[in-house]
Amino acid sequence: MKAGIIVSALVAFIAAGVVGASDEFIPPPGFVKKKRGNYVLYCKRDTTVGTRIKTENCYDEQQVRDYMLALKETKDSVDRIRNSCVNICMCGSPEACNPNIREPR
Repeated sequence: MKAGIIVSALVAFIAAGVVGASDEFIPPPGFVKKKRGNYVLYCKRDTTVGTRIKTENCYDEQQVRDYMLALKETKDSVDRIRNSCVNICMCGSPEACNPNIREPR
């Protein structure tokens, strides 16, 4: 669910021309800009599955862009699988699965 929200926000940023068109990178929601010496990092607090301890993962600009692209590709893949028609019952023809259903006359 979080991935979908972040991807939606990234799509909104791209549509608005904020990401990619401007000189300064604006991180997507959930990421915080931090300076560590000469480096600018974008950090995100997250809870790993199976533990209650939150960790902070920091990425540079290119890694954040790659992370967001991977999230978008994963979301597109899940949507593609979800939208595929695996059998005739799911494709809008319930009478093929249940012969007791008749078309209205």
